[in-house]
Amino acid sequence: MCFEVVNRFTNTGIRDQFIRMPPLPQIHLHPLREATRLALGESADNTRAILSAAFDVARDIDAEQEYPTEWLIFRLKLPASTQKARQASGAELLADLAAMVEHLSDAARLSRTAQHDTWHMLDDLAQLWSVSRKTIDRYRKRGLLAWRIRDDKGKPVLLVEPRHALAFASRHALLIQRAAGFERIDTVTQARMLRRAAVYREHFGCTLNQVADRLATRFGRSREAVRVILRRADGERTRAGASRFTEPLPLSDRDCRVCMRAVQRGIDPALMARRFRKPMGSIRRAVGVAQWKSLQPYHAALITLDDGTWSDAEIDAALASPPAQTGLHVRGITDLADFLEDAAGPYSMLAIEETTRMAAYRAARMKATRQMSRINHNFPATTELDEIITLLRWASRLKVWLMRSQFRVSVQTLESTFGAPLTGLKSADGLAIAHEIVTTLSDLVDQHAKGEARGRLAAPVGLAMNRVAGKWMKERLRPSSGKASPRATARPHGTLPDWTTRVSPWQPTVDAPLWLRQVLPGLSAHARELLTLRFGWDGLGSPPRTLECCMSTLGWSRIRAVRQERKAMREALTIVRNSGAPS
Repeated sequence: MCFEVVNRFTNTGIRDQFIRMPPLPQIHLHPLREATRLALGESADNTRAILSAAFDVARDIDAEQEYPTEWLIFRLKLPASTQKARQASGAELLADLAAMVEHLSDAARLSRTAQHDTWHMLDDLAQLWSVSRKTIDRYRKRGLLAWRIRDDKGKPVLLVEPRHALAFASRHALLIQRAAGFERIDTVTQARMLRRAAVYREHFGCTLNQVADRLATRFGRSREAVRVILRRADGERTRAGASRFTEPLPLSDRDCRVCMRAVQRGIDPALMARRFRKPMGSIRRAVGVAQWKSLQPYHAALITLDDGTWSDAEIDAALASPPAQTGLHVRGITDLADFLEDAAGPYSMLAIEETTRMAAYRAARMKATRQMSRINHNFPATTELDEIITLLRWASRLKVWLMRSQFRVSVQTLESTFGAPLTGLKSADGLAIAHEIVTTLSDLVDQHAKGEARGRLAAPVGLAMNRVAGKWMKERLRPSSGKASPRATARPHGTLPDWTTRVSPWQPTVDAPLWLRQVLPGLSAHARELLTLRFGWDGLGSPPRTLECCMSTLGWSRIRAVRQERKAMREALTIVRNSGAPS
């Protein structure tokens, strides 16, 4: 038994999880990240060709210029990325290029040979150039590319090719010379800095960062080095009870949720930045992180549907079909008698329409799953979160239609088993039957979308309703001992929750609140137009749309669309509060 455990541990895949040091850097540009992920499956020869081309490309990139990401993918002959291309600075490309080289060389599992004995390790390179090891790490983001090679024990080490190190040193000779001649800040200079910092704080009210900017310019030092000195000195004063710089703490999870709810209610993020004493970038990131954390619990449930058999093009084609784009509006009935009468009414869906909408429902969930897998959890982009939320809204809308198409089959099956119309049931029984219909159909649609059932929905719905009716007659409708059963009312009375808002677990998180739809007619023209387009409330059953799509449809700029959305939410909340209804 012990030997078996040891053998399992020495397996290559498990061993690498323990000895992989240092960790692989992150690729920040989404097109390059996906292209690298696709290139990991290339052969060893192709990977070596890509790595060799990367060193030539690094010499041609100017950190001050901008390049399209497609240019770098073309130069390296990487697989084409489905992500939208964007302009990036040369500095961003060099940083991601260094990370890309490490990812590809690590995936190729290159072993150290006699040829690599002449290559430079990072510590040796730091000693050769008379700089610190931290400086070498900064140079790697400037285009100093290092291969990840495995030594005799299988441990990865970073090696720099000599010709590439020489080319980098010639290009950045002044930078390396300045770093080699760097001297630490002596105690006399530190004392002068602290005296001036006190003046800047007391007379001008500068923050710690503003003081660091001023002192860095005056003394010719880096801003971060000055910040370290100021923080160290302020920490000593804090312990003595005389802190000079009082900076706000990082935003907690609760603060992030507060920012998210405020932005959702149309409050200007600048007010939240003033409230928490944070820059606007921190508030936007806090809102994105809170939104991502609210969506994260649904990722595990969604990923079970994506088996990887559909390509991104097939998913987009399924979502672009006419049945998925129109006729998706379903009225949520809350009166029990009206619900049972409407469910028994005539309604039919063509086979091609049902198949197409089922494919669109599956495609919307798979696309949302893939977007959630690709998103940066620490810095989620607003546009990516908006697309995920819109896809989940769209999936719920499609599921509502698929369930509504099977109401008549469900009611007919139950009535044929009971031998009486459902409208003759007692109110309590009618409410329970309506809940059973909605719950059963919701599970059946999800099972059908996973491929667990074939053909149309009517066959599994009929079987499921027969089981429900049998269970119902056994538990609820058996006669009481020695007593007559109570008479059923002619028309059951009761209030149902709106079932169209309860078909998916994520609807409370991503759907618009019910009161927003109710106050829509009282809003201004621009606000009503934007919200109608945003949530698909045009009466034609259109799907919900992202803010980017609304911008292109209305011909607005992004800043105008964002301001109009905030204004619409403020108007709606004002109407609700003036009416006394809960918001």
